[in-house]
Amino acid sequence: MKRLWPTFLLALACEPTTLGETASDEIASDTDGGVVEAHAEALELDLGAHEDGESLPPGYLALTYDDGPGASTFLISRYLHELGVPATFFVNGCHLEGAPPSGVGAASGCSDASRYRVSALQTLVREGHRLANHTQDHVGLRDGPANLESQFTTLQRTLDPFQRVDRLAFFRPPGNAWSASNQRRVDADAYLSNMLGPMGQVYPRRNPDGGTDEPPGPEIMEDWLCLDSNYPPSYCARVFLDAIPETPTVGGIVLLHDRRRESAPNDARARRPFEVTRALVPRLLERGYVIVPLDAVPGVLGPRRFELEGAGYWTREMGDGVGWNVAQSHWGSLELADVDGDGRLEMCGRGNTGVRCVESTDHGFAEGRTVTAAFSDADGYLPTRYGATLMFGDLDGDGDDDVCARFGDGIRCARSRATSGRLFETHATLWSRGGDFSDAAQWHRAESRWGSLRLVDVSGDGRADVCGRSPTGVVCAVTRVGGGFERAALVTPGDFEDADGFGVTSRGATLMFGDLDGDGDADVCARGELGLWCAKNTAGSFSRATLWVRGRFSDRDQWTSPAASGSLQLVDANGDGRADVCGRAPTGVVCAYSDGASRFLHYQHLMNQGLTNRDVWSATRFGATLRIGRLGLDRAVDVCARGPHGLWCARGSDVLAQR
Repeated sequence: MKRLWPTFLLALACEPTTLGETASDEIASDTDGGVVEAHAEALELDLGAHEDGESLPPGYLALTYDDGPGASTFLISRYLHELGVPATFFVNGCHLEGAPPSGVGAASGCSDASRYRVSALQTLVREGHRLANHTQDHVGLRDGPANLESQFTTLQRTLDPFQRVDRLAFFRPPGNAWSASNQRRVDADAYLSNMLGPMGQVYPRRNPDGGTDEPPGPEIMEDWLCLDSNYPPSYCARVFLDAIPETPTVGGIVLLHDRRRESAPNDARARRPFEVTRALVPRLLERGYVIVPLDAVPGVLGPRRFELEGAGYWTREMGDGVGWNVAQSHWGSLELADVDGDGRLEMCGRGNTGVRCVESTDHGFAEGRTVTAAFSDADGYLPTRYGATLMFGDLDGDGDDDVCARFGDGIRCARSRATSGRLFETHATLWSRGGDFSDAAQWHRAESRWGSLRLVDVSGDGRADVCGRSPTGVVCAVTRVGGGFERAALVTPGDFEDADGFGVTSRGATLMFGDLDGDGDADVCARGELGLWCAKNTAGSFSRATLWVRGRFSDRDQWTSPAASGSLQLVDANGDGRADVCGRAPTGVVCAYSDGASRFLHYQHLMNQGLTNRDVWSATRFGATLRIGRLGLDRAVDVCARGPHGLWCARGSDVLAQR
């Protein structure tokens, strides 16, 4: 059981508001190898120190709803989905078809006539939200009723299928009524101990004795009390807005309700929670608040995660102390690659004397080695438009990754010679033809062009090709048998163009390839203003790009920073054979999982204490170097990034390797 006491969640600071004389006015207007150091100081979490808003960064809010599903639930879900805003719905099982009769102590709301099919909950998940446990019958739990365990267990077994991918099982007791004895009972239950919670105290802040911590004055009304008092939804939204600063200076969890009084068919009051949401959320976004899922709260992680135990600087290689902070053409070239075909990925990059790699071991990284003198500063690769384009891929199908980079005359490559005892060719040779990808072809003019270059097998012949984003879309040059590339050709006409906004570095340079549907072909994605756009590849022919996730990874979601956008990558994070999208948000490392068809779902934090903007990682030379891959011989992916003292890494949990 993850022990999350009420002080862990911020109650939003607010000024006193009355529902007296001012209400009428509102109503009237309403119509080296090994781990060097653990970096523990920066990662410690004091669960009792987050009442002041440090649990989430200032300006970050988590949106939650209690007591559904109801008539407003699916309206809210669709509306938030269209805005690209995530929410967590804490449901009561008594509102679902097939639920047993409500037990002793059940809330009167559980006797409402309207019930919803369990399968309808999948709509909420597909629209980017999460489901959480609010007990079967909305019973009071403060005094530890005899059926406490069954109140959670009955509903949790219903919710399990909807939480199978991200393994996040949040719970909140009705009325936030909880006790230490309740906690012990849940912890002792092998099944329930996997739940995360209790997810409260939330707005409005309350003391254990039932009083308030608000400034002197009348108590601020909660949304359910405001609605049940027949105030207009717009006024009830105003109550919340008055409690939250105009500028995004606080962070915390917002508690709303998505079900109110549904005893009569087509009761107009049942839609009022939706009207509150429609009046509230756009205003929060206008103020500059970023709405994040609950797992953005530091320390709130499920079993799919990067482990803090053992995390730290695994080697001083590539740190500031050995000169890797001097130029973007050095730190901006870092990539994971298997240069010797042993199944272990190495971190490689372009140093001033050539390409240098450090191989992962069971205990960190081995001593670094220079694998080729090609691509050195002396060879002319110090300019970022050349040196930062270093890329790895198997050009000849022998199982070893080869290396290429863009130069003034095009793409130059050096092949691996690991099987002969020599790691790489000592000199890079020109592989591209006819001036493709050269300065003469204008590839030097924008990072959204040269920064998008990748080695990837788009033709499906087992040999890596070279692709990049031109002003008119993605172009690829296929590798020829015997070496060299064919002439480049446009493969995504009408997509990923400068005219569509991809000429901006934080979008166009995020071009990434991976097998989204498990068919063996490399598909393509890039970050746009609204989210992630992807086009599927079938035998070398790409479909039209579609929006695979809205809101997440968007400009509004704070992904315009180079330290964030530069970290985006496609990688199979959950071991299901399909490429997922991962990157470093200001709140930590996140992934969203491909459904194999047309969407990334379950946007999830795999780390929310390390690698956040609270540490050094907001600097581009650190945060943008984040790379995810299998460093060991197990199936779980791991994460590394270049920090000031070297490579900072964390292992992935065993659960990450389970579908």
